Formats: sequence, structure tokens, C-alpha cells
Amino acid sequence: MKKALNTIANISFLVLFICGESLAQTQLEEIVVTARKRAESLQDTPLSITAFNAEQIEALSANDLSNLGSFTPNLNLTFSQGNSGGSNLGATIRGVGQFDFLISTDPGVGVYLDGIYLGRTTGAVLDLLDIERIEVLRGPQGTLFGKNTIGGAISVVSGTPSDEFEGKAKLTFGSDDRIDGQLSVSGPLIEDKLLGRFSIASNNRDGYVDRTVDGQDLGDVDQLVARGVLEWRAADNLLVNVAVDHTRQRQGSMPSLLAEVDAATSSILPLWNGFIAAPQAITSADVDLTGDFFETQQTGPNQNDVDVTGIAVTIEWELESMTVKSITGFRDLEAKFGRDGDNTPAQYVHTHNTVEQDQFSQEIQFFGSAFDDRMDWLTGFYYYNEDARR
Repeated sequence: MKKALNTIANISFLVLFICGESLAQTQLEEIVVTARKRAESLQDTPLSITAFNAEQIEALSANDLSNLGSFTPNLNLTFSQGNSGGSNLGATIRGVGQFDFLISTDPGVGVYLDGIYLGRTTGAVLDLLDIERIEVLRGPQGTLFGKNTIGGAISVVSGTPSDEFEGKAKLTFGSDDRIDGQLSVSGPLIEDKLLGRFSIASNNRDGYVDRTVDGQDLGDVDQLVARGVLEWRAADNLLVNVAVDHTRQRQGSMPSLLAEVDAATSSILPLWNGFIAAPQAITSADVDLTGDFFETQQTGPNQNDVDVTGIAVTIEWELESMTVKSITGFRDLEAKFGRDGDNTPAQYVHTHNTVEQDQFSQEIQFFGSAFDDRMDWLTGFYYYNEDARR
């Protein structure tokens, strides 16, 4: 049978070069998280949390955020339903979340990139290019995260520039003409003052479901992802970090096909023929099944395009008695996606959606310790403005 199992056999080539002393250590490394808006050991954090560092993400072969649902207890991450495009993240933690992609519905699980809340589930299937760590916090996080985190929070942190020059390149081949390439370089631009990090990835794969009416593919991958980070050490106690990310996606619709129709017992077909489809009623030819799960008779739109750009500016100022941290974020989203809902040659159920969204957020945190480090405290302000259209 054509593509009977659609088995993906991947061959990866990894080149790693680092200038400087070896970082290899014999003891277990301490896992540092920022789930409570300050850097602390995972063992000292009184929260239900799962954390992944860069090495663990690489070992799990996790290409995007949706892959982590298979390795995190109580977390379910999917591409949501087929009519929402391939970049819509359906996230639930302990059964609490939201799968609806409409702009009138906010996410039930908050996704944060470098401290910036992602206001839409569309475009939230983040490519895990050059990520330093991911933290999954279970349960409501209204005290410190505050916005729409009734199910939990997923915090994604980009890699930071290194003090010494280093680089990494990766090339992956697979079935359906899959070719993925990644390149990352990092190091000082001005010694002890300005550091930089730049990463780019190109992901490409042919579709695995054929549309018999016109020969188009469904389920292909065509993505270009780039991230850049500048870190300015303005003073011993003042750090400025600017992170920019961009994702460009030009793909076909998510694969779907008509697997079975029971015209004898179905109440949908008579209603459709009598009230909606008349005078063009559904006939047996319209619901003829191919018997091949890698072929579909659908027509209609075959589009899944996404453009997302984000900018995050983080300023951290350590004073004698406290630390002041400012996080400024801007994100712009444009998405166009469509599909054939009936999966037949007839023109019945076609959907075509356009989502445009831009957001701005400003957060200021004040935190420190008191009473000889016996009490940690934190307070702050948060502003969020969003403009969405569809």
C-alpha cells in the first residue's frame, strides 16, 4: 500500500564547536527555574512544576511546543481541531484549558515566551529553536502570572548569549523529502559589554495525504524560524536584554478525510439535503470512500499561512535593598488558514479564516529579601493591550 505506515526515518548530523574550557561536570547540575519570578532551585520551589533544559529538549527530539505533552504529567498539548489551522495550540493541564481559537476566547493555559504572555492560541505552537528551558506550572497561577492562567502556565525561555564564542549546526533528513536545518552562533560582540546570539531554522517536508481531485498535498511543512538576542551589560548591577523572534509558515491545510458515512441511520444527510444543500443534494457519488487513509476527495481551500513577530526588552537593575525588573513586550500575528469540512468533491462545508492580532504589554517587578533573608517579597504592575480582528 502506498505509504502504508508512513514511517519516518530521520538521520541527523550535529556539529558542535565551543572555544573555552570544557563544561562537563561529574555531579548532577542544579535545575534553576523562575516560576516565582526569581531565579531559584527547582527543589526550593513550592509549586507543582516540570522543567526541561536545552539538553533534555534535544534528547526528547522535541521540535515544537506540542511535543512536550507526551513527556509532562497532566499536560495535554495538541494542534486543536482541524478547522483552526496547524499553528493553533490546544493546551489543557489537569483537564483545564481551552481548544477554541476564536479571538473572543482567551487561552485557558497561559503560554509565555521570555516573560511575554501570548494572547492568542493561534501561532502558539512555538518552534523550540535555541531554547534554554521550559517550565510547566500546574494549576492556577493568578498571583504571579495573573492573566488567564486558570489551568496553569507554560513558560518558554530563549537561550542567552555566552561569554565565549560557540556555535552549533544541525541537519536532519527524513521521509517525505524532509530536510530540517538549524544554525546557532553566540558570543561577545564587545568584550564584557555587549553579547549576541542568533539562531535560524528551516523546516521542510512534503505532505503525506493526497487530494485526488487536484493532486495537492496536505500536511506538509514549510517553516522559517529566526531568533536573535542582544545582552548589554551596562553596569555591574544593570543588565539589558533584547530578544526578537520571527516565524514564517507557508503550508497546506491539516490532513482530513471522510472515513465513514452511514446514510441509513444518519439524520444529518436528510436535514442537509432538505434545508441547506437544496437543490444540490448529497448523492452516493459525493460520499464515495477511497479506502486509503492517505488520500482524500476534499476540495476547497488548502492554506495554512502564519507570520508572527515578537520583541521582548528586559531590564534588570539590582539595587542595594531590592531588584527592579522591567519586561516590555510587543507581538504581531497574521494567520490565514482554510479547509474542506465535508471532505467530498461537492461544495458543501468550506471554512476560511483570517486572524490579525497585535499586543503590547508592560510589566514592572520589585523584589528582594528582608529580615536577614528570612522573608522573600515581590510586588509589581502589569499592563496589557490587545487588538485582534478576524
